[in-house]
Amino acid sequence: MPLNVAIPVCNPYSIRKTKTAMSKEKIILTGDRPTGRLHIGHYVGSLKRRVELQNEGDFKKMFVFIADAQALTDNIENPEKVRQNVIEVALDYLAAGLDPNKVTIFIQSQIPELCELSFYFMDLVSVSRLQRNPTVKTEIGMRGFESSIPVGFFTYPISQAADIAAFRATTVPAGEDQKPMLEQATEIVRRFNYIYGDTLVEPEIMLPQNAVCCRLPGTDGKAKMSKSLGNCIYLAETAQEVKKKVMSMYTDPTHIHIEDPGHIEGNTVFTYLDAFSRPEHFAAYWPEYQCLDEVKEHYQRGGLGDMKVKKFLNNILQEELTPIRERRAEFEKDIPAVYEMLRKGCEEARNIAAQTLSDVRRAMKINYFDDAELIATADLLSLKPIIYAANMDEDGFANQDGNRYLQQVKELADREGAQVLPICAKLEQDIAELDGDDRAMFLEELGIQESGLDRLIKCSYALLGLISFLTYGEDECRAWTIKNGTKAPQAAGKIHSDIERGFIRAETINFDDMIRCGSVAAAKEKGLLRSEGKEYVVKDGDMIYFRFNV
Repeated sequence: MPLNVAIPVCNPYSIRKTKTAMSKEKIILTGDRPTGRLHIGHYVGSLKRRVELQNEGDFKKMFVFIADAQALTDNIENPEKVRQNVIEVALDYLAAGLDPNKVTIFIQSQIPELCELSFYFMDLVSVSRLQRNPTVKTEIGMRGFESSIPVGFFTYPISQAADIAAFRATTVPAGEDQKPMLEQATEIVRRFNYIYGDTLVEPEIMLPQNAVCCRLPGTDGKAKMSKSLGNCIYLAETAQEVKKKVMSMYTDPTHIHIEDPGHIEGNTVFTYLDAFSRPEHFAAYWPEYQCLDEVKEHYQRGGLGDMKVKKFLNNILQEELTPIRERRAEFEKDIPAVYEMLRKGCEEARNIAAQTLSDVRRAMKINYFDDAELIATADLLSLKPIIYAANMDEDGFANQDGNRYLQQVKELADREGAQVLPICAKLEQDIAELDGDDRAMFLEELGIQESGLDRLIKCSYALLGLISFLTYGEDECRAWTIKNGTKAPQAAGKIHSDIERGFIRAETINFDDMIRCGSVAAAKEKGLLRSEGKEYVVKDGDMIYFRFNV
């Protein structure tokens, strides 16, 4: 089956639609540890829901990943097992109906940014908090780690938080057993944002609406469905294997004879019927009853045998699993295509995770080589911007194109990305001794508009990203230096913090307009006075009268 073909999957699963769920900004992320083929607990608890969400299209992005790095935490001596299970899980994803054209499917270990993010998150969680995580405690008990817990496994909640945060997931479809993990992830994200500023997104869990689906028990009646316990029904199993497991399923040990009253509490068969049966199943496979409640009532009063109930359940599961089994067989015919799908998904996922990590580094102020402001304020002379002032005699200044020494300086400056300012110190001395009209006439004779000092000041300001604005009153006019791009309130703060705090408006006149008009009053009369608000970006040469209230 080609991977570029969307697979329509009929899913009657109902999802509660909230404001968050309906948002087009919703980013969905979920995944599975590749501990083996996926079973119907995975399917009814999360996988089936993922397919429905995918087909509804009510999201901005959707990610589904195979958590092989997490699987290695308790399989570090058996990497081949994890390696083989990756493709098994990928096949189950595709067979269940996940479409790589709608969903980004990727492998956790191929996104190295997740490791770095996990490292930073470790500083936000205490050992005691990890020890209190009920999911971690349960998993440790199941594996018999006791005091020999691998650190990687112990910090599993941190890794999971990094997985979620890296893709800015807002919504995580998962089973009931994952609630403590999501709570831990939310705590980590919240603490990061508290310390470093709003950077990451707090996730929310999306549980199955059918409470039975939150944690489907094993066929033996035990609370956890697990490969190690041998109590799973796998999505890829044959019809015969499924039937065999259903017929051996745990029911009510006190229901020995058909006429005996039966108990449905803790009865695995009825738990599965709660999870999978729909009204239409009764018309198709058991027309004697109209709904599951009628079956339960009959079983509880006695007169209904376990085998009949199991046969009904088998028919339902076969209907559900047969198309999945058939699609898997088709995908198995072209394994290289499955790997190519995973490779493309990994590329896309890594690009997104890299952007998040960049934002994290910036927030933590560890983006040393990308922080232009940090570099600009460093004390190292070699990091400072440079202007080469090339001093020459009058002849050399008048014929700069033919001045080979000036050209050598320019070549050096070009290699360093620096600027060159040609000057003649002798002429600058003469200019400094002149006033007003005499200075203007002398500059005109030289064929230049400004003195070397004026050009140096302008060049320095441009290099440092600085501009000047002026304030004016009855008695004085004063210039203030600010960074280019500064808004009016912050410019007012250059004068006094009270003016910034109580800023109302900035009455602004361009300096050149004032000169042309002859005075501020004349410029006002011609309508050249502008009233600017808080978002106004001050321009070089603005003359401003700040109105404020404190």
